Amino acid sequence: MIKQITREEASEIIETGLPIGLFYEIDRDYHVGIDNSTGDVWVEEFNTKEECIAWLKQERLINKKEVYKKALETWGQEAQITMVFEEMSELQKELCKALRGNKVTGNIAEEIADVEIMLEQMKLLFGIESLVRANKIYKLERLDERLED
Repeated sequence: MIKQITREEASEIIETGLPIGLFYEIDRDYHVGIDNSTGDVWVEEFNTKEECIAWLKQERLINKKEVYKKALETWGQEAQITMVFEEMSELQKELCKALRGNKVTGNIAEEIADVEIMLEQMKLLFGIESLVRANKIYKLERLDERLED
């Protein structure tokens, strides 16, 4: 668990090495991450809370939109549209296996991730991100109404 702390608590952890854990503090315009998970105190400054938390979790921040754009530029629109069909087909295949009683949970998760990545590219390609968001809200509200009846 990552805990937000005060400046005084941060100073204490840096000086004493206690308590053990992952911490961050907000110091004016920047965020300070403190990784004391092993007893060796590591301290880094970040511009955003997201960057700080990602560092503490040892995650690499990826600009998804830039990756999607680069994929479209690299392989082209037609190839990426075709890839949507392929990824959806692979998901369909795994779901069919699940209906037959096969344990394919990890495969389903992987194929859903692939489909979601491709769909994000399609939203970008066709410039429909806000339209998709609006449609999702509308359709969820409609589903909720149907479930109430």
